[in-house]
Amino acid sequence: MGTVGSKDRMEPTVIGDAVNLSARLESLAKNYETSLLISEATLNSLEDASAFDIHFVDRLRVKGKFRAT
Repeated sequence: MGTVGSKDRMEPTVIGDAVNLSARLESLAKNYETSLLISEATLNSLEDASAFDIHFVDRLRVKGKFRAT
């Protein structure tokens, strides 16, 4: 997270792997007609996954990712 640009034009932005993965999941959510998709890593980090109404829609690899992080 930071600011990029020149002294005449500065813009706040975020970059990185997590941001890229989030953008890809957001795009995929539209394809699957759902409001939210989470990664396997997120699913595995949930303390109690049974507390949520989770439906598996597919298993796929997003562009630029070769293994779960």
